[in-house]
Amino acid sequence: MGFLISDGYVKKTTDLKEEERFDYWRDIICDEFVQLDCENVAEGDFLGELRGGVGVGNLQFSEVLSNPQHVVRSKSQISRATEADFLISFQMEKQGIVRLNGREALLTPGSFALYDSTQPYTLTFNERFHQLIVQMPKDVLSRHLMNPEQYTAIPISGQTGI
Repeated sequence: MGFLISDGYVKKTTDLKEEERFDYWRDIICDEFVQLDCENVAEGDFLGELRGGVGVGNLQFSEVLSNPQHVVRSKSQISRATEADFLISFQMEKQGIVRLNGREALLTPGSFALYDSTQPYTLTFNERFHQLIVQMPKDVLSRHLMNPEQYTAIPISGQTGI
């Protein structure tokens, strides 16, 4: 499957020396989304590509194609944060797991889940994956969906809907 985002910018690890790639990856995903801890769970060379810089109103769209990794949004990162966003991850290829508020959403191709940058969460990818991510301020979604926090880390199938 090819990329959906063709406008905006492209940042990829293949532009760097192998030993610099994962540190660069960690920096670009923190710049794109929110402050995170990211652990490389792949063996060997780390490959990742981020496409972003595309927005409509208050919505920002990004696309990630990457090697396996484990991502943590911690309480200490949240305490230093100025942003308050919801993110929706659409799984395009392979699988991912979103854990938040005692819930766990297994994402498979065609499914998506909501998560909240003001709450601790983890994202786990055990194989190379592809996701489309929509990021928006919490107040934007809250105007259209009552108590959106109750829907975090619940997998929604693209096949059957809510």
